[in-house]
Amino acid sequence: METVRAGIRELPDNEKTRLVDELLVELDQPDPVLDALWLAEVRERREAYRLGQTKTVAYADVLGSFSRP
Repeated sequence: METVRAGIRELPDNEKTRLVDELLVELDQPDPVLDALWLAEVRERREAYRLGQTKTVAYADVLGSFSRP
């Protein structure tokens, strides 16, 4: 593993970026079980919103909570 790390350190920045991108693509594989769980969650939240059972926050308020003084 240390040999791999040493080799990565020697790469130019653009090659490191390409390597990171390739690793992320490889790690981001679909998971049908997880996808089904998220779909159920989205449908449940959407229905709660339509029925007025969900408190909403304005986009501007969300952004304002992250502003720096």
